[in-house]
Amino acid sequence: MSLFDDFAAEKHFEGRTRFLLGLARSLPRLDDKHPEDEVSGCEARTWLRVDVADGKLALRGDSEARIVKGLMALLFSLYQGQALADARHVDARAEFEQVGLEQFLSPSRANGLYAMLAKIHGELG
Repeated sequence: MSLFDDFAAEKHFEGRTRFLLGLARSLPRLDDKHPEDEVSGCEARTWLRVDVADGKLALRGDSEARIVKGLMALLFSLYQGQALADARHVDARAEFEQVGLEQFLSPSRANGLYAMLAKIHGELG
């Protein structure tokens, strides 16, 4: 069962919010935040770093907004540890649609989520 399945199992707004807040707590802080890691398009200051170690993705990030950080953890679950070639074929938007994530988010949070997704794919080349 994936984190997206767990998110989908929460049927109410409050449960989904609590789930994302819990995910935010599970994501370690990014202590060394660099300007080039800042995600453009997020209302809250958000940093995302994409590294490749042994041909696999290692994602780290942080946000001043806990819900955004929870969304980041959810997004990372699709890519973390994936080989570069496999990560390029991840269809995150289909995952978002399947669990109704967009209907849960305000337009500004959805824009932030898509900005994080664009940054990941921009780093994949």
